[in-house]
This record gives sequence, C-alpha cells and structure tokens, in this order.
Amino acid sequence: MYQQYVKKINESPYKLYLAATGGGQSFAYHFMKYPGASSTIAGITIPYGSKVSKQFLGKEIDKYVSVETARDLATKSYEWCLEEIDPMHAVGIGVSCSLATDDERVERRHKIIIAIHNYNFTKVINWELRQGLTREHEEGIVCNLIFSVLCELIGIASPSFTVNNLHQYLIKQEVDRIDRNQFDTHINDSVQQLIIVPGSYNPFHIGHDKMIRLAEQILGANPYVELSTLNADKGALDYFEVKNRLDNVPFDTILTIDSTFKDKALRFAKPGRQIYFVVGSDTWNRILNPKYAGDTEYLYSEFSKLNVRFLVINRAGSEILKDQYLDKLVIQDDRATTFDINISSTMIRQGL
Repeated sequence: MYQQYVKKINESPYKLYLAATGGGQSFAYHFMKYPGASSTIAGITIPYGSKVSKQFLGKEIDKYVSVETARDLATKSYEWCLEEIDPMHAVGIGVSCSLATDDERVERRHKIIIAIHNYNFTKVINWELRQGLTREHEEGIVCNLIFSVLCELIGIASPSFTVNNLHQYLIKQEVDRIDRNQFDTHINDSVQQLIIVPGSYNPFHIGHDKMIRLAEQILGANPYVELSTLNADKGALDYFEVKNRLDNVPFDTILTIDSTFKDKALRFAKPGRQIYFVVGSDTWNRILNPKYAGDTEYLYSEFSKLNVRFLVINRAGSEILKDQYLDKLVIQDDRATTFDINISSTMIRQGL
C-alpha cells in the first residue's frame, strides 16, 4: 500500500527523525520494510518511560498526550536530525497518542496528535475519537496521517485516505500550520543601511521597543528584529513558538538559523551594504567572552571586511566591557551609553 510513497520520499533530499509515545510505531514498520529507508530515516525513538523521555527532551513531560508534547518531540527530533543533514532538509516528527487498549475505561476518548517541524513550516494534526475502533485500525490512521504530511512536505499526492467512514467516531479533527515566511521579511538587495536587532524575545517587551526606536533615531534606517530558530545553547524553535514571540512585535521581523554574529553578518553582507548590529550591553559582554569571541583581532578583521558596526545600548546594572580591537567597531553615541531601563525577558518570565 505504501511502497510507492516510501520510494518517492526516499528519493527526496530530506531526512527525518521520529519520536513517538503511545502510537506511530506502525509507520516505522511500513516505512522500513521497503529498501532504501536508511537514505531517509535518521532515527526513531519511543521515549515511553519518564526517565527516557526526560533524557530525550531535556525536561520532564507534563502531559504525555498533548499538543505541547507532540511539538516538543517534533522539535527535539528536528535537532537530532541535524546530526545527519543540513537545517533546510531536516524533518522532525512527534507523535503523542492515546489509542485503544484491552482495558478501556467508560467514555475514554482516543487522541491522535502528530506534529511535524522542518525549515519551512510546523504543522499539528489533532484528532479525537470515541471508542469503537480497534487498536490496529487507529494505528492505521496514525500511519496514514504521517505519510500524508510527509507527502505534503515533498509535494506529491498523499495516500488515498477518507474519513467518511469515521464520522460516527470523530469528536475533533483539527489541523494547524504556521509557515516560516509569515515572520521572515524579505530584505531587498538594494538596502544599503541595514539595522539588525538580534534577540530571543521571550517575551518581547517595552525595553526592546524603546531600544529599537532609539537605534532607529541614531542610525536613521529601518530596523529589523532578528530571531534565530536555531540556538547552540537553547535548541530549535518551532513556528508556533516563533509566532508566540513575534506576533505583536511592531517592527519588520526576520528569521535566521545563525547562532553567531559572524554567521549573521555573512548572511546579510552585500557589496556596498553597511550592517549595524544593535545589542544590549549584556549581549556585547557575551560577545567579548573568550568562550565565544576567541581571537578578537581576527574577529575585528572579519567584521571589518563585511562592513559591520555595533551600536551597544546600555542595560541597567551592566558594565560595558572593553576590547582593544572590537571597540573600534562600536558607534559612540551618548544616547546609547546613557540609556537605562531595568527590565528583561528573564525578569518577566520569573514574574519580577
């Protein structure tokens, strides 16, 4: 039944990693029983136990069958897939289900929640069924849904799959998808003065707003808020989380997969373009940290070649560190050095 789809998926440039709790194992069987699976499957894990799931996700699961858990599994699977392939072609799938068992409770509802995360989009399928279908039948539904979303990803027709005969069992049938391009503004090649304001924006707050508006006044160009969806220390973000962070940002936003300022500079550099990175003093101090900076003379040389300057905005209680090389790239302006606002995303998350 699935052989032709497996063949086409294996011929695509993608690799996938799947993590499943409580359903989805039949997909692994149907996919891997045909030749060529090793060209596509980066890994499959079934993190049933609490210790194993905590080790896989890096945190305890609050609720095993939920949209949040499926998304977490998909995002972590995407990160694991990056061990095998570039971010553009990695695919993470998370499956979080409660399917039919031998010992059914009265009125127990069966849930099928599947999340897929890749460079272009994050999608969540959330179904809820009444009792009456066998475990095998429900596993078949999960398998079909996973194949369908993979076929959508590579742009081919999915397996014929109708829900007409399931209407008496369906309680909920929801699909939600967010695309990367919803938050990734195109920067025209003709832009000569480019202001980039990198951050995690978790959440975006009044301090960010005032800092960005000050940078706009000082530098006289349109600022772009930049969020990296891949972070060396904090892991990947799916696009539901991106939406949560950027939906109410009143500036143009851009998404990258760059962890370092050098990588960001390389991405945005164009002949004749001046790049300005706007950072808080705490971020500037991290840039100068030997753990990240390395040879600052070399870094100064690389930034200079790429026409990069920095506007460092003072943060309350943060002393701005000095460096004999990188300080040459810092724009001197009293409005930046005297800026003082005592608020941070961490303080907001902690309720301070």
